[in-house]
Amino acid sequence: MRWRQVLKNLVRTAGGLGQELKNAYRELIKSIRSIDKDRMPDPRQVIRELKRILRSIIQAGKEKLGELWAAIQELKDAIAKITKAKMPDMQNVFGSIGEWWLDLKNTLRGTNIERIKELGENAKNTFRDKKSIPLDKVAGIIAGLGVPGLVLIALMAASPFFGAAAMTSSLAVLGPLGMAGGIAVLLVLVLIAKALAEFGFKQLFQAVLIELKERGKTIEEILDEIDSYPISKELKRKLKEFIEKYSEENDEEDDDIKDEDEDEDNDIENEEENDLEDNEEEVSNE
Repeated sequence: MRWRQVLKNLVRTAGGLGQELKNAYRELIKSIRSIDKDRMPDPRQVIRELKRILRSIIQAGKEKLGELWAAIQELKDAIAKITKAKMPDMQNVFGSIGEWWLDLKNTLRGTNIERIKELGENAKNTFRDKKSIPLDKVAGIIAGLGVPGLVLIALMAASPFFGAAAMTSSLAVLGPLGMAGGIAVLLVLVLIAKALAEFGFKQLFQAVLIELKERGKTIEEILDEIDSYPISKELKRKLKEFIEKYSEENDEEDDDIKDEDEDEDNDIENEEENDLEDNEEEVSNE
C-alpha cells in the first residue's frame, strides 16, 4: 500500500488526531533524513518504524483512539504551560525534532511495559482533578522509571522549543511499547510537563535525583547508566552536567544541615554542663 494512502486512511480513521499525526510524520521524515550519519546510520530503518506506528494507530479501535487523543490533548495543554524562563538552555542539545524524537524512543527501549502501565495509572490519578501536585509524590512516580526518569525530564524541558510537533512526535512511545504502553507513557509525560510548569526544572530534577539515591542508586551508578543509553552525546553530556551540579548542591545542603545539628547538640551539651556546674556550686555553698 502506498504511504500516501496510509496517511489518508489515518486521517479518515482518527479525525483530528490523524491530521496532526500526518503533519508530524511529514516533519519527522524531513528532519530524520537531515540528521548526521554518525547520529543515525540508517534513517530508512527509523522511517519504517514510523510507518509501523501509523499502521498500529489505524488498526486501533475507537476506544483506544479516544484515549490516545485525550492523552495528546492533555500533553499539549501541559507543554503550553512550561515557561522557557524556568527551563535550562536545551536548544544546543537537540539540533532538530528528529533528534529529540530519536532520544525519546531510545530512552524507552527495553522499559518494562507492565511497570509503565502502573506508573501511567498513578500519574493520571495524581494530576487529574488536582490544582497542586505534591513534589514528593511526583518524584516518586518518575523515579519509578529508574534513571530514564531523569532523561525524560530533560527531554520534556526541551519540548517547548519544538512546539506542536513535539506533542504528536511523542507518539514515538507507541513503537517500542504498543498502544496501551504508549498511552501510559504519554500520561507520565503529562505529569512531568505539569511538574516542570509548577516547580521548574532544577527543583524537579533534584527531587527525582534524591529519590533515586534514597532507593539505593549511587551517583556513579546513575552516570554509568546514562553512559550506556543509546542517546545523543550532547544529551548525555548535559545530563551528567545536571547530575553532578545538583548532586553537589544537595551534598552541600546536607553538610549545612549536619553542621546545624552538630551546633545544636553542642549548645545542648554546653547548657547541660553549665546547669551541672551551677548545681554543684549550690550544693557546695550549702
